[in-house]
Amino acid sequence: MMRWTLIMAALFGMAASSALAGGLYTLGPEDVLSITVYGHEDLTRDVVVLSDGQFAYPIVGSVSASGQTAEQVAAAISKGLEKELNEPSVTVTVKQPAMRRVYASGLVAKAGSYDLKPGWRVSHLVAEAGGISGKPELTKATVVRGSTNIAVDLAAVLGESNRDADIELMPGDLVQIQADTNLVHVVGQAKSPGDYQLKAKLGVLEALAMAGGATDNAALTGVQILRGARVIKVDMHAIMANGDSGANVVMEPGDTLLIPANEARIAVLGGVQQPGYYDLPDGKVVTLADAIAMARGGNKRARMTNVALVRMVGGKQIVSKVDISRFLKKGDLTQNPAVSPGDVVYVTDGSAVEPGAVLGAIMSLASPLVYTFARQ
Repeated sequence: MMRWTLIMAALFGMAASSALAGGLYTLGPEDVLSITVYGHEDLTRDVVVLSDGQFAYPIVGSVSASGQTAEQVAAAISKGLEKELNEPSVTVTVKQPAMRRVYASGLVAKAGSYDLKPGWRVSHLVAEAGGISGKPELTKATVVRGSTNIAVDLAAVLGESNRDADIELMPGDLVQIQADTNLVHVVGQAKSPGDYQLKAKLGVLEALAMAGGATDNAALTGVQILRGARVIKVDMHAIMANGDSGANVVMEPGDTLLIPANEARIAVLGGVQQPGYYDLPDGKVVTLADAIAMARGGNKRARMTNVALVRMVGGKQIVSKVDISRFLKKGDLTQNPAVSPGDVVYVTDGSAVEPGAVLGAIMSLASPLVYTFARQ
């Protein structure tokens, strides 16, 4: 009979711990899991759930994690290991949950972004944001989810504790609470997010300036104006760099200016000094040579004549081989392409690496911060 154990860790305070203890926390991309198999230390490792909701594990192969609890994943691994092990005892722990953000704007005490905790609904976010100013029945609340707007009856949520009206939140949700006032709302990576009085011909640059400017972690190339059901994309980095006042979109009453966080990253793996994840600076072109330099350059075993650039294109992983040495020695720009968010740079370290081996190494990443490889 199969045996497995789920060991819980405290995540983001008592609410998250309670959800984990009750098996309510469901896994998703970028969650980091610790997996141990009793009596088999060679199978102990940390894995990160990839963007497709899966990860690779020895003997078992591909394991689906997204939407599952840690206990369900432990059961799936235990079943897969039975091909070679007798009654494997598997432990799965959520070592580091992915950062999932939600936003509150409008008539709340502390407008801004918040880490989404398991089981959070609109009422939880409103409470975390310090409550609303004014009576719930005199407000208009909306959950903005992508291109969809979901109306919320705040009087039912806050006044009557109606759970059916209290919408469960998802990562990226924006809860707007508005009244009939002449305000614009600045949320996200601004130094002083909040509500600001609309002035004549107030553009996005002026609105951001009123909010203290952007934080160092802002992605100014991906700014959005939320205007009712419309989403207006604004490249504020280009506006500021080029001084194009004509592109400075004028704000309207009730607009929300959303300044997203810069979460663009690449991985540099293999024969480099410091393999790992590296942030891409917003609005700046980063080349393959720049990426390798971020990882402190090649190590003694590095083969700069055989560098693999792995990129997702149309849901498929495409591997391009580049001879970066031709750029380094002869200035051949064709061998120094620009990298994109989500790319993986793999520098071979002494032996030829086939595309399948590169993808296998990516699937065996130990954590989103420090990478190790399962060398078979």
